[in-house]
Amino acid sequence: TALSEDAEGDLVEMLAYARHKAQLDFVAITDNDYIYGGRLSHTGWCQTMAQAQRWSEDGRFIVIPAYEWTQARWGATVPQHRSILFASYDQPMLRWADAAVGPEDDAFAALLSWIQTTDGIMNTQHPHFLLSSSDREANLEVISGWGDYINSSSCFHDHLNRGFRVGFVGASDGHRRTPGLGGGLTGLWVREFTLAGIIEALRSRRCYATAG
Repeated sequence: TALSEDAEGDLVEMLAYARHKAQLDFVAITDNDYIYGGRLSHTGWCQTMAQAQRWSEDGRFIVIPAYEWTQARWGATVPQHRSILFASYDQPMLRWADAAVGPEDDAFAALLSWIQTTDGIMNTQHPHFLLSSSDREANLEVISGWGDYINSSSCFHDHLNRGFRVGFVGASDGHRRTPGLGGGLTGLWVREFTLAGIIEALRSRRCYATAG
């Protein structure tokens, strides 16, 4: 949404679109925590969680409280972007900028340590990344509004060939006002149609990605 420096759309507008226009069963609005020097404020994060809870209805439509942990430096290091998805509506947020007090791996290590204190899980974003051994590394985003990554980046196959066990998810990540109709989609097999059930399915990797 417009809470991110490089995106557009009011949060409520986006949720209404996801539910009524795209007719999604579940959605995660993943604003950037830090992009182009702008930060997702504490107020913005609280607003995101509050609206996610307000719009969620068990058995019909679930909004996952979420944000994008956004490593800002794209250079010699591999950008470690992650979608952080939570199983409850009262979770804290760790921004990349708050953790990036040293080298890039220190910031990512701080994320791995911090997420263990929450009920969150992580999905990769974009075509390049380095997976960790954390049990919170859940799934690979293999398609989004930016492209079909799995057939254009050896990164995915390199990790799978090294024995990493991960699922596949698809997303919009389009930065426009069309959540659910801007790229990939994720299918889930859930034991219960609730926020906890959706996170449990994602963490257990009972999911698949599709371009539609």
